Amino acid sequence: MSYAMYLRKSRADVEAEARGEGETLSRHKAALEKLAALQGNAIGEIYAEVLSGETIAQRPQMRRLLSDLASGRWEGVYVMEVERLARGDTLDQGRVCQAFLYSGARIITPGKTYDPENEFDQEYFEFGLFMSRREYKTINRRIQAGRLQSVSEGKFVSSRPAYGYHRVKIAGGKGYTLEAVPEEAAVIRNIFFWYVEEDLGVARIADRLSDAAVPPGAQATGWSPCRVYRILSNPVYVGLIRWGHARTQRRLTPLGVEKSVHLTSDCALCSGLHEAIVSRDIFDRAQALLKRRRLPMRGGMPQKNPLAGVVRCKACGRALRGLPASGRQAARLYCATRGCPTVRSYLGPVEEALLDALRAFLTPYPVKPGALLPKEGLDPSLGAADALKREQETLLLQRDSLNDLVERGVYSPEEFVRRRDSLDARLHALTQRAERLHQSLAAAPPCAPAVLPPLAHALDLYALCSPAGRGALLRAVLSRVDYAKTQRGSHPNPFVLDVYPRITPLKEEA
Repeated sequence: MSYAMYLRKSRADVEAEARGEGETLSRHKAALEKLAALQGNAIGEIYAEVLSGETIAQRPQMRRLLSDLASGRWEGVYVMEVERLARGDTLDQGRVCQAFLYSGARIITPGKTYDPENEFDQEYFEFGLFMSRREYKTINRRIQAGRLQSVSEGKFVSSRPAYGYHRVKIAGGKGYTLEAVPEEAAVIRNIFFWYVEEDLGVARIADRLSDAAVPPGAQATGWSPCRVYRILSNPVYVGLIRWGHARTQRRLTPLGVEKSVHLTSDCALCSGLHEAIVSRDIFDRAQALLKRRRLPMRGGMPQKNPLAGVVRCKACGRALRGLPASGRQAARLYCATRGCPTVRSYLGPVEEALLDALRAFLTPYPVKPGALLPKEGLDPSLGAADALKREQETLLLQRDSLNDLVERGVYSPEEFVRRRDSLDARLHALTQRAERLHQSLAAAPPCAPAVLPPLAHALDLYALCSPAGRGALLRAVLSRVDYAKTQRGSHPNPFVLDVYPRITPLKEEA
């Protein structure tokens, strides 16, 4: 019989490790190995989450385990508690329940063994996951309430202090506060003085700090207008603590749930225990100037640069910015990093050179643009790998449909088990064939790139799209493009493009 082990830390485990109670995963691994030995079972593989995430999307080892359960690889999984399998939302809990229910794999814990074919064990398992999620939300609410209470008391609850301060433990009490760093505090005072009294803009202040080689601090690599703006608008420098200014928003995309950070003025602002670096008068004057000088957002304006977010500077790694055409001057690309040796170029030649590089990439392979599958000029084993993959996908769909049919009562439990075993046997045979093909391809010399039609299709559609559409096509087929140019002049354009298509080598395709 084949058994696996799943290990994951909880928040309580992290706190226990901080108190010196030992490494959690090692203790759990030893306990589960001892339990497996007593039951006479050998552990075939250990899935250990190094960093615990809230959702399955943030837990790569859990995703691997669910995939292996779907292929029928394991007959049981050892875990310290069922709550460690899923603590995400209802959708994640359902995925875990389904994986164990339809694979027939047992869940073995030191306290109880859950048999998915036993109705009472199944209900107990689902109830355990539900209570785990409820406990997680309760703990999270308590933590957030505790942080807000600490902020109201003037304590600093973040892990990274603002430039000009370092975090110190409160003497004779719990929590942390801030203490000014004299050298950095002097830089903060100069920034406010230059902005308010000398009427310098944020860009000129950043240039002055860079020219003077002022150390940017441990949390930054240099001075930029954006960083100067954040310093000028941060109320921590007048002795206030701000909490909730940056909030995480989640949205559903075709690739799953994505997180993004948004700044808001609807936040908690309390008097802090730390000493202010600048006076309230100069801070308020700076806020008035920031508000008056703020440029309106150009919302709704169409994108004009098709290479936005596609081409990056090879010297500093920053995405190139675009300058629109004006008068006789054509559109240009440039690197905005101060001191970067990269020289700007006209947009048109860079775009044409990029398309020429993609066409040259396709030249050795007679792939007709718009074709759905490559048919000529490629290794025939590619077609075999593609066929195996499509057949596996078909069988997985059939198995999902089988689950739906048995839930609706179309199939009896006996018929369901018979058909499921047949599908699992075919899937196992296909997996073995795919592994053999993968080994043969890995032993062979590197071949031509595998998936060329999407690239050819993008080139076919490129001329018909708007600048925004062209950028989307390029980002879909390119991993990145590095731009290098250190000599001035445009005839000829002495720039170099390193193009990296999103194409997997043939030997990794199986």
